[in-house]
Amino acid sequence: VQPKSGAAEKTLTRIPVQMMFTGTFVNIFKMIHALETTGRTVVMEKITIAKSDTDNRCRVDLLASIFSR
Repeated sequence: VQPKSGAAEKTLTRIPVQMMFTGTFVNIFKMIHALETTGRTVVMEKITIAKSDTDNRCRVDLLASIFSR
């Protein structure tokens, strides 16, 4: 997880976060669901999910913006 510098947006601060991780599709789904239900506004800007050639796992590259007051 790599948080980037925040940017003021009227009444909120947007914090871009880039995440790269691997896991099964079910675990990736659970991770995204956990992000969406944190109680903060989260916008998924870009997500790439690629299946591994060698096992049952997927690689994820996710860019999200988390908004904070």
